[in-house]
Amino acid sequence: MHEFLKNRFQLKENECDQVLSISRKRNLKQGEEILRPGNSVNRMFFIEQGLVRGYRIIDGDDVTHHFFLEGWFGTDYESLLTGNAGELFLESMLDSTIYEFDKKSFLDLCNQSVRINKIRTAIAEKAYLHMVNRMKAFQITDLKERYLNLIERNPHLFNIIPQKHIASYLGVAPQSLSRIKKDVVR
Repeated sequence: MHEFLKNRFQLKENECDQVLSISRKRNLKQGEEILRPGNSVNRMFFIEQGLVRGYRIIDGDDVTHHFFLEGWFGTDYESLLTGNAGELFLESMLDSTIYEFDKKSFLDLCNQSVRINKIRTAIAEKAYLHMVNRMKAFQITDLKERYLNLIERNPHLFNIIPQKHIASYLGVAPQSLSRIKKDVVR
């Protein structure tokens, strides 16, 4: 994470140390939950290694909301920002290494340093753009195009994530995804 902070945000050594000092490094086993819905979320996570999936249970169905990939942050952003009860489960899809940040400590540090505050701005911008692009994809592209775009952006996901989670992320039943995959192969 130290190198990530230096390279992505051009932080100085002491600034990287400050960010790391308010985090807690955790090693997760595959399938381990790090968030459950119901309470206001006051933590965010940097995924150093592995993969974390955010999902909801809607009418008894497991619906994937997001894949949080290595080298970026993840949480239930809506709850983190509003203070309302969280709606997402977050689980490690692989053995993973994460850094956990307490919201108050992170915001206090951001308020002390304009340079460190760049992290908060980048997280918000990336989350916003991801959701805009996701909404746009559902409005103007068909399933085949969404599938091909996901392969182009994250081809490795298809080797490590069960098809049912990819299908729910794309907004379809696993059988529909199978049909699209066969069509693409042809």
